[in-house]
Amino acid sequence: MDYYDQSLKESKKHCFYLDESGYLLDEVVVTYQDIKKLFKKNTKRIPALNYNCTMNANFDAKFIDPEQKVYPASGTLEATNEWISKNLPYGYYGWFHHPFQFITDSDTAKIRYLLHSNTHTALNFINLAIVISLLDDYGKGKLKAFYSYLGMKDNFKIFRISYPKTFSIGYSYQILLYVDEYTKYIHHVEFEAVNTDSDKDKYLSKVNIICDCELYTNKKPPRPTVLLPVNINYKAQMFDGSQMEIKLSNISIKYKN
Repeated sequence: MDYYDQSLKESKKHCFYLDESGYLLDEVVVTYQDIKKLFKKNTKRIPALNYNCTMNANFDAKFIDPEQKVYPASGTLEATNEWISKNLPYGYYGWFHHPFQFITDSDTAKIRYLLHSNTHTALNFINLAIVISLLDDYGKGKLKAFYSYLGMKDNFKIFRISYPKTFSIGYSYQILLYVDEYTKYIHHVEFEAVNTDSDKDKYLSKVNIICDCELYTNKKPPRPTVLLPVNINYKAQMFDGSQMEIKLSNISIKYKN
């Protein structure tokens, strides 16, 4: 097959020309499939973690400065998530405006601020990835998502959702979702954000996050089932050539009234 143009997407009809070969083909039928509908049909709409809660986790981190000197840190952390608040105005909910408590035997004095800010970014971005992948549109229709189906692997259907246009915060996003073929739950997320407007954020150049998702239901008091990100691997590249890597494991949450 050596010929293809955009008219297939536009009209859903086109002619494909096949070169002659040494074997014969039966009749070939090419059909158009709406990948967005395919994704919606094969994915259950389980929301991202949206409880008022505290999260506890183990962390391993390292900061690599522009001269490639490595500063490691490891230990445990406690983070507060808040979605309903009398103290914070709308739009300030989530992880970002709450201090984290890091407990470590490592000397984190040199990277304490970077550890704090990048862990915030990791938790907020992965929740954002889950949220926007399950919405019909994002940014009140101003931002168009592009859907791709990449096939099957280990009983998971792999979809890609990308927002190539610049977001208001200066990033474009790409999300890979591994959806269980049988349960239709999102099992694994790979998220990439690229800074497309350095004037709006002169710090982060590129962020990659890989994590698994588990179903979580708070029993007392009863709350709806949500997707809890676990085994989070975060990597960030900064404009000055430095890098930050963080791994969060053994994640657990406790509901907070």
